[in-house]
Amino acid sequence: MDIKKIKQDLLDYLSPNKCYIKNHDNHLFIVIIKDSFINLSILERQQEVYKPLAKYIKNKIIHSVSITTYTTEEWKNYNNKK
Repeated sequence: MDIKKIKQDLLDYLSPNKCYIKNHDNHLFIVIIKDSFINLSILERQQEVYKPLAKYIKNKIIHSVSITTYTTEEWKNYNNKK
C-alpha cells in the first residue's frame, strides 16, 4: 500500500489544513483537519474523505479505514484535553 500516494490524493482532493495517516496491519487511520467541515455532519465529513479513497477500496488496496475529522477549532480543543 502506497501511503504517500494515498495521502497525496487526499491532499489534492480535500486541500485540508492537516492530514495524518497511519497504517497498522493494513488498517488505515486517517485524521483530516479542515475548516470547511464546520457545517457538515460527521457522516457528510466522512463521505467527503471517502471520495478520493473509493478507487483504493474498489481495487482492494485499502481493506479497512478509520476516519476522524475535525475543524481547526475542534482539533485545538481535542489536543488541549490530552
